[in-house]
Amino acid sequence: KLVTRFNITLGDEFQGVFTAPFGFLEMFLNIKAGLLPHGVRIGVGVGEIHTRIYKSTSHKMDGPAFHFARDMMDKAKKDGAEFYLKTSKAFDEIVNLLLLEALKPLNNATQVQLKVLATYARLNNQLQVAEEIGVSQANVSNILNRFRFYQMKQIFEQIQNMLIQTHKFNL
Repeated sequence: KLVTRFNITLGDEFQGVFTAPFGFLEMFLNIKAGLLPHGVRIGVGVGEIHTRIYKSTSHKMDGPAFHFARDMMDKAKKDGAEFYLKTSKAFDEIVNLLLLEALKPLNNATQVQLKVLATYARLNNQLQVAEEIGVSQANVSNILNRFRFYQMKQIFEQIQNMLIQTHKFNL
């Protein structure tokens, strides 16, 4: 759940605050589709927030979660990666390697293909996706398979489960 709405922070960067690590795949796919043909880089920081939670802005907030996210934005820019995550745990490197591999098939995806993937992440039903976007169910199935969506989703779910088991989320 998004607690603080997305705010522009540095020119072409924006940030938001979530209560827990749910929905990152759908969020990523929607942002990537919405920003095409421009690239996207997402740095996620999982950690404490040492200030009050402000629903309208994250500018007044601070803590390790924000520092970790900044570190990952810098690393994503340097490495040319699209999505990095940092926690205070030792598994960060393997998590980021999994994310790089999982997202690699999306490098040449079109806006419609990304919309299909994001909508399927939300609805989990090929017929509903086809109706909502205006494509055939066979096209939805082909896109899901071509971009290895089910494997991608499984990786994101395993990372989510690992984060839930190793962190307290109590916003």
